[in-house]
Amino acid sequence: MIMLKLNVDLDKSTSTTCNLDGRTAGAWVVCVSGRIKKDKAVAENGDGPSATPFDPWYQVNVCDATKNGEAIIFKIKTLKLEEDGTEVTVERVYDDFEWLQHCLTTDNDIGGIIVPPLPPRPVSSAADTAAKSRKELGEESTKVKVGDEFHKDCRHLEKYLSLVIKHSTLGKDETLAKFLTAIDPPIRAKVKRGLFSNLTQKMSEVMKGGHQDTDNGFQHERDRANQVLPIMRDLSHVFKLRTNHLQRLSAALNHFATALCLVSSAEKEERLIEGTQIQLFFARAMEHYSHGIDVFTANHEVTLGFFLDVYARYAEAEKEMLHRRTLKLVEFDSAVKTLNKANPQKRAVAEENREKKEKDFNDISSIAKKELQVYNHQRVIEFQKSLVLYAEANIKTARDMYALLAKDLSEIKHTTL
Repeated sequence: MIMLKLNVDLDKSTSTTCNLDGRTAGAWVVCVSGRIKKDKAVAENGDGPSATPFDPWYQVNVCDATKNGEAIIFKIKTLKLEEDGTEVTVERVYDDFEWLQHCLTTDNDIGGIIVPPLPPRPVSSAADTAAKSRKELGEESTKVKVGDEFHKDCRHLEKYLSLVIKHSTLGKDETLAKFLTAIDPPIRAKVKRGLFSNLTQKMSEVMKGGHQDTDNGFQHERDRANQVLPIMRDLSHVFKLRTNHLQRLSAALNHFATALCLVSSAEKEERLIEGTQIQLFFARAMEHYSHGIDVFTANHEVTLGFFLDVYARYAEAEKEMLHRRTLKLVEFDSAVKTLNKANPQKRAVAEENREKKEKDFNDISSIAKKELQVYNHQRVIEFQKSLVLYAEANIKTARDMYALLAKDLSEIKHTTL
């Protein structure tokens, strides 16, 4: 038996053993044994070298998820780093996460902040699960279904909380503290996401997004964000499609191996017994190949696929922050023009308004500059880590699968008819 045991550490250290003979300990999670030195400014503080260090007040672990009807309950273990390591375990549903995101964006001045994006709502209903299976495995796949993947939802929500608690402003929020440490869930109202507000935002981006910036550095960031966002979305989408194709191939190989086993077991003639033995060896090789593909698929999802998924949404958050700053720039330019056209009676009011708009613009620009330093540094570091983990895991898995298939081939060759 060849064991595939590797360690992925994008946020924390995890270890799961995967066997190519089909028996698994835990979920299909494949990782690499090589470890990468963490950049202290990012791994410990979540900040780049030019930003003010911030020591997180909490350490979180979304350790489990259970289904209760249509609701998915996530168990969160929180370590209070500021209180001698006191640990609290709470249970939250996705609506609680939505309410937390709403409070973070409304209770804080997020003008210049790149707000960590909330992952999409987990699939919970049977109809949604069936639709997901058809999408990932194809319409023709009727026997193989995508099961509950709550461990992936836990990983994404844990990443979201990790990004929030490492933020120098959001990490100090009182609502966040209650969310992580209060046993009872927060009293929340339904968060409405109206079509009109989304349409208004898109129209604003189209109408004012082309406003020329007075700062060449920010203009460069805006141009880069407009280019990077569609690229990240396409990369994430194509990578998921590739993973889905591998899942379909694995399912097809499993069906083929099962068919060979059924044919071999039905054979009764004595003179064909040795031939059926070869079929059984070949079926076992196909099963090994199928499980090896499952290992590759899991490796893709927890390394490079995870990074692309998170930062495709994060790129959208960066673009939204830059747009909020652009709106302040438009308001400031409008105030300057109003002051230049104001008559003597209204000049004092216009001058006061111009000073206010200039202060608002300078404040958001100062915060945004630090945010971009942190974000770009963190993005590059995590991209490097995910690429290394992805490459090392694939190399190790390929070597192990080659050794196992070579053994199967040798057994087939030494079987005499």
